[in-house]
Amino acid sequence: MKFKYGQLILHSILMLCTLIISIYLTFTLLLPFITNHGKLVSVPNLIGLTVEESKIKLSQVGLRYKVLSNAVYTTAYPPSTIISQHPNYDESVKPYRIIYITANPDTPPEVKIPCLVDHSIIYAYRVLSSRGLMLGKITYVSDIANNAVLKMYHDNEEIHDNDIVLQGDTIDFTVGTNSEYTTVPDLSVVKLHNLNICLLESQLLLGNIEYCNGYDNIPDDTIIGQSIQPNTRVKCGTTVNVRITKTNIEEQNSTMNLIQ
Repeated sequence: MKFKYGQLILHSILMLCTLIISIYLTFTLLLPFITNHGKLVSVPNLIGLTVEESKIKLSQVGLRYKVLSNAVYTTAYPPSTIISQHPNYDESVKPYRIIYITANPDTPPEVKIPCLVDHSIIYAYRVLSSRGLMLGKITYVSDIANNAVLKMYHDNEEIHDNDIVLQGDTIDFTVGTNSEYTTVPDLSVVKLHNLNICLLESQLLLGNIEYCNGYDNIPDDTIIGQSIQPNTRVKCGTTVNVRITKTNIEEQNSTMNLIQ
């Protein structure tokens, strides 16, 4: 009886040791293998590539992809090319992670021109942006309706509510002003995504954008220069060029989308 009891104790100890070793091996060897613990890959830049090119590039680093639908057509990239991705490139992710990509439509969809006449040009700009249309040339004329849309044009022809254009098209405006001159604001304190709004409020237009790197102590997308000094009096509709910090100049197309 004592012998059998001793064997039982020995077997129990062996089983306990085996269990402890199994748990140790699972958490130190098998589990990290399954979850790729500590192993990360860098997401490649897919912007501007086709879906097929993106598939090849992702497979080379062990990543998967899924194409999102309902993309708004943009003229910043060719049709059928990638216009956005999540996670962004250069981010570190686990292998086999799904990268969500959005491709520019093959052909721009038709868009009905909304009712914009008699509304402010700020409102018109926001509506255009939401419908994938571009703000074009603005001509200011003397009128009691200050900063209000008086007429709309497409390809130099006047258009009206419910006329059909294509997503990505440019719409020009005639806008009223009660003063021939305006004052240039200080753009260095303006967030990049508010740049167009700020200029339109001052009855000015955004001109050329120069991207500059080498400013390590200044965050990206900071406006560091403008072609006309703040507080200068100029005619309404004057174009203002700006200089913006950008560590990676290749990202400038993505930045342009934020301010168009």
